[in-house]
Order: sequence, then C-alpha cells, then structure tokens
Amino acid sequence: WGTGGALQGAGFSIPYPVYVFPNRRQRHRDVWINAGPQRAFRAPGHPQACFVTEVVLDELADRLKLDPLELRMRNLQPPDASGVDQPNRQWRKYFPMAAEKIGWSKRHPPGDATAGPIKRGLGCAANIWAGAGNPKTLASCEILPDGSVTMRIGTQDIGTGTRTLVTMIPAETMGLPLDGVKVAIGDTNYPFAPGSGGSITVGSVSPVVRVAAEGARNALFAKVAAKLAGDDVATLVARDGRVSVRDDASKSMTWRDACKLLGTEPINFQGTWEKGLSDVGTSGVQFADVEVDIETGVTKVKKMVCVQDAGMFVDRLTAQSQCIGGINMGLGFAHYEHRILDRNTAQMV
Repeated sequence: WGTGGALQGAGFSIPYPVYVFPNRRQRHRDVWINAGPQRAFRAPGHPQACFVTEVVLDELADRLKLDPLELRMRNLQPPDASGVDQPNRQWRKYFPMAAEKIGWSKRHPPGDATAGPIKRGLGCAANIWAGAGNPKTLASCEILPDGSVTMRIGTQDIGTGTRTLVTMIPAETMGLPLDGVKVAIGDTNYPFAPGSGGSITVGSVSPVVRVAAEGARNALFAKVAAKLAGDDVATLVARDGRVSVRDDASKSMTWRDACKLLGTEPINFQGTWEKGLSDVGTSGVQFADVEVDIETGVTKVKKMVCVQDAGMFVDRLTAQSQCIGGINMGLGFAHYEHRILDRNTAQMV
C-alpha cells in the first residue's frame, strides 16, 4: 500500500530491479488521501521499493533457513552473455566486500537468544540508480590578457559542491591554483546546464567544463607556440603556473606572461558536451549492525558499511560526503520521519 497524497500514485515500482523473481505474485494499491501531492526526496521511489523488496527477501530467507546474503547472491541479475556483470551492476562484487567489513560471519539467525531486552542483528540491501550527463550542457571559458580565467555555466550549486567542481577542473587543466579560476554559475545568461538533481550534475557539468577549459588553453598555446616551441602547439603543457615545452623546462614562461601575448584580444572558448567523458548508472550495497531495545523500541545503529560505484572521483572529499550524507539521510528516513496528519483537516501534527 502506498500514497502520493491527492490524485497521485505512490511513485515506486516493485520488486526493486536488483534481483530476478521468475515466480511472483504481487498486489500494489495506491491510496489517495487529503494531503499535498508527492515530491521528490533523495532518489524518489527507490528507498520505498528497495525496502519492500529487501524485507520480503529477508522473510523468505528465514522461511528457507538460508543466509539472507546467500539468497541475494543466488538471485542477482545475471551477467551478460560473456559472463561479465554490467559496469553499473556490480552487486556480486560489492556484497562480499561489505559483508567482510561489517563482520557478517558473526551474524545469527533472526531472534537474538541473548538474555535481556537489548537485541542485536545485521542487515543488508542493494541499490541501483541511473543518472546520466545531459548532452545539451554548454560552458564557456574566458582567458584575459591579465592572466585571469573565468568559467561560465548555468549550473546551480544546491550544497553538493558544484561550484568547487567547476573551479577544480579548469584549474587542473591549466595548471593553476584554485584561486586562479573565477566561476560564474547559476544564471540563465550563462550557457545552458540542466537542473541539479537525479545524480546528473557531475556527469553533465564535468565533461563540458573540461572541454571548454582545454579549448581555451589550446587557443592560448597557439599564441605562445611561436615563442617557445617553433609553432609546435602539441609540445606545450601548462602546469604549476607556467607554460612550458613538455621535454624542455628551459623553454618556459609564467602563465601571466603567456596571457600578455593576447594583447587586447581575450580568449573565449565555447565548449559543448562530449560523449565518453561520463557514464550512465551506478550500483551499491549497504550493511547495518543494529541494536534494538525490545521493551522500549529504542533503536541504535552501531555500524554501517557502504560500498558504492563512483566512477572516477573528480573531488574525493565531496564524493565521500555524498555517501556519508546519503547514509545519514537514510538513518533519518528509517528512524524519525513519520508524517502524522490530522484526520479531519489533513494538517501536519
């Protein structure tokens, strides 16, 4: 049973698409209530569908007297024809990794025989998500004769570190410190970028920012090549605040001196999204070590393990923060977020 409020469905489908169920029967009823319509919150529809599916698997494992992890491993989506799991469906690899880290070998069957009201158990679940870069994303990179660099893109930072990302990529591309790049984002006057959500922001923004930064840098190299490399642009590199010939450090000038060669004509390179610099889809697993007081209902999560696809880290700190933040929001979702509405007015109480 599920509700999406007034005139909308619950918005999730079961079973969750991690395991294969060749034989199944299900009933899924939407209930319309006098409340506001559903809204997206952290992978909309996935926590609910995942929860329903994983609980059923645990109950089935208990009836079959099977280790719940073994049941999951037996029923994962099959590999492709070559016997290899798809890159965005790596549960067969991740489940054993997380099981070892949580101490799954010490797990006991449901029903803790330990004396007293405090009971302890282990649980696991898997996830999947799509997410893809938007090929319509654009960016522009400007280099001025005074050496300043500005990256412009219409993306927004809603607390996920997008501004940092848009700074880091051109800084790395041009061999500059982070404070050597100015970032202009979040304005419809800037080149198009999609809305921030659905795990598409990094995959949309990173490729086009890289392309724009490389294009602007290469345009600068074309101005510098005659002085350093005999017009051989391909031998030039930008690093540590200098433009140099790759194999001859003696042929070098500072970034600022290189930019002076622009005279009164700044570089403004318009970058378009390039296929192959980002990918689609991700998967992961999470394990929890949980303690429950069966007299009071107080629940304590002792430990959690998250093993999650990430692709190439553009910023390791914010990638780790995404995992930690997702776990914290999941803990809140599972423990505390219960909406109680007044029966007559539908007002939140």
